[in-house]
Amino acid sequence: MRCLVNLVLMSWIGHTDLWAMGQALNDKDLTDRIAEVIKKRPPSESMGEGPIKTLLTHRQFGEIHFLTQWPKDLNSRFATWLGLSPTFHHIDRDRLSDPTSYEQVFKVSKNELEAVRKDNQDGPISILLSPGTPTMAAVWVLLGKTLFPATFFQSYKGKITEVTIPFDITLDVIPDYLRHPDVQLQQLALANPGDVKGFEQIKGTSKHLMLAVRRAERAAIRDVAVLLTGESGTGKEMFARAMHRASHRGRQDEGFVKFVALNCAAIPDTLFESELFGVEKGAYTDAKESRPGAFERANNGTLLLDEVGELSPQNQAKLLRALQPPIDGGPCSRLVRRVGGKTDIPCDVRIIAATNQNLVEGIKNHQFRDDLFYRLGVIQIRLPSLRDRRTDIEILAGEILRRVNIDFQKTEIGYAERKLTPEGLRRLRKHNWPGNIRELQNVLTQAAVFAVSPDIINVDIDSAIASFEGSANEAIFSTSRGDHFVLSERLEEIEQVFIKDAMNETDHNQTKAAELLGISQQALSKKLKSQKSRARSIDNQ
Repeated sequence: MRCLVNLVLMSWIGHTDLWAMGQALNDKDLTDRIAEVIKKRPPSESMGEGPIKTLLTHRQFGEIHFLTQWPKDLNSRFATWLGLSPTFHHIDRDRLSDPTSYEQVFKVSKNELEAVRKDNQDGPISILLSPGTPTMAAVWVLLGKTLFPATFFQSYKGKITEVTIPFDITLDVIPDYLRHPDVQLQQLALANPGDVKGFEQIKGTSKHLMLAVRRAERAAIRDVAVLLTGESGTGKEMFARAMHRASHRGRQDEGFVKFVALNCAAIPDTLFESELFGVEKGAYTDAKESRPGAFERANNGTLLLDEVGELSPQNQAKLLRALQPPIDGGPCSRLVRRVGGKTDIPCDVRIIAATNQNLVEGIKNHQFRDDLFYRLGVIQIRLPSLRDRRTDIEILAGEILRRVNIDFQKTEIGYAERKLTPEGLRRLRKHNWPGNIRELQNVLTQAAVFAVSPDIINVDIDSAIASFEGSANEAIFSTSRGDHFVLSERLEEIEQVFIKDAMNETDHNQTKAAELLGISQQALSKKLKSQKSRARSIDNQ
């Protein structure tokens, strides 16, 4: 055993380390406590000694520092099990609420490394990369190759490897890059999305859209799992298809065009396994013949798991097992077994998941598995809402009407092509679009059907939007918050709903409407003028 008495060890304490302790001590109360904290059942497979104890069995260090979010009683038991007296750096939830956030993990890790370095000026730093989330490991590498030069260790199957990372990172660049990762992407987002190979069908030029496209383009060329998030109707499936086309799996000249989309919310729990993994003939009464599942159909291609946040806990566990790559396989290697089958079927499938839910909140509320989240969200891309890209409304509306006109001309003799007037466009820009692009398409289709002339004016738009006001108000009064949520803006939207309702109920009599609202007529008049001013501002965009 090599003794490195002056060396300082830094590491997070991971799930595997705690499970390894529970298995080694064979203490049911301890195992139940760990399961309670981690919010998962104990694993059936052996964890061995775990990454930390494996390293400490082969190496000795002068100082040992653990970053931890676990309760003090588990930290104490862990230290006793190791037979050492490490220093624990407890990271509370206020400092690190999301273990996949590069910004949060970077700040925490850097602060703790600075504190350790201040107390120990001379001791070389060693970092164990294995415990914790992939984000934590990535941040360790960035810090250990720049501000805090370190030796890296990694554990695998009970063995410890000193990791050589064959590159250097410029000290002046990395800190700012980590704090503002999107700035560099914005600088790359110079071309229109339609000019990016594979993304030709994505319409718009707003900065939020262009940033999302640049992130998706860079992720598309790499065989990593991607999680697309955003409100309903923002075009997550279109983005997934674009990423497939932009990847090596979507090159038609090589025949790799397999894209399979599966709506997880539409699959009954009883059919989940057969839909994803297939079924063998005779597996159950109605299984008249063998049938491949989505993984097999998407072999050498891409599988989109839409509405993944709707999966039941049981099906989350089944999906997690399928996403675990074989030991000797690549990142997209899968082994699936059909219902009623006796052998595993190898597949090579790139996973793109999509959801309109906040999965981090789901993890906190014990509704979504954190280990599945980390499998699905290696790369996360949030798609902007339509209200965050109002400058794209004219482009989108033109493209939607073009397709509507083509479709209607095929079936209606003498159909006059519909055109959007400037007044109609201004009305579109004023709307808040809780249903995003899907709602815009429905509104324009309905306006094209019921418009009394080829010119679609603001009255036609008003009539079509009225059909969706229920869903609009539901979105305004909901407690959902996106990345660009501003409380004052939401309160203004709620106020507008009440004012509009009161004005309609009183035939636009301001005095009576003010009485219904419990405010003075002067206050109501001031609010109406303010609303008109905001509307003019939107018109001028």
